Amino acid sequence: MSLGGGGGGTQTVVNTQDIPQWLQNQIQSTYNKASSFTPSSDVVPNIAGFTPAQTQSMDAITNIATNNPLSNLASQSISDIILGNFNLSQPLQTAIDAQTDRAIDDVTSLYARGGRLGSDAFGKALGEGVTQASAPLLAQALEQDQNRKLKAISSVPSVIQNELALASALGQVGGQQQAMDQALLDRPATITSAQNQATQQNINNMLAAMGSQPNYGGTQTASGMGRSPLAGGVGGALTGATLGSLMPASLGSGLGLASLTPYGALIGGGLGLLGLI
Repeated sequence: MSLGGGGGGTQTVVNTQDIPQWLQNQIQSTYNKASSFTPSSDVVPNIAGFTPAQTQSMDAITNIATNNPLSNLASQSISDIILGNFNLSQPLQTAIDAQTDRAIDDVTSLYARGGRLGSDAFGKALGEGVTQASAPLLAQALEQDQNRKLKAISSVPSVIQNELALASALGQVGGQQQAMDQALLDRPATITSAQNQATQQNINNMLAAMGSQPNYGGTQTASGMGRSPLAGGVGGALTGATLGSLMPASLGSGLGLASLTPYGALIGGGLGLLGLI
């Protein structure tokens, strides 16, 4: 610590303390750790691809939506109902043939007895007989065919809905498999991120520990008002007078002086003006 000035002048105090070796070591260790720390960038995981089950599910849903046989069949059946088209089954064809043959035989027999075979009336009667014989069977078959198609068409939506449900269930199974694959891909990135955070937290803890240590090596300066020569002289005079009064009276008598106090004040004042005291 150093002092300067006098007689009410400026006073400056400077305190300096060396940094302990253990704290220097801690600072160096923290600096080395912080400067060498480079967070790993391998924290972005890969993305798991679609599983076979998911691919199958997507293909099935696509086929159901764009090229479902039931949908195509329903559309064709609706068109047939509107147009009145239907296919003759073999049993129906046999029944129609039997009815037609019977009608032909009846008409032929009737007109043969009258000797009118080959006449215009015979041809007309023959055609009407065939039509009357087959028409009821065809009408009944057409109605039955349309009713059967309508029932089948009405069931198509529920069948398609079931197919979609099965395809979606398959996709859910694939989603679970994909979730497991993604978790395995996430694990290395998660571990790397945790290691980065742990190292950073360790550095932060070391910095916080250093920040809580005493302030070593600091300098503190306190300054008062500027030095006044007059104040210095007055102070010196008072100091000199005090010293003169403390001198033995015999010393003053030996010098031929009654008292040294006035002369001590004069000498002290001069020294105070010069800033020596």
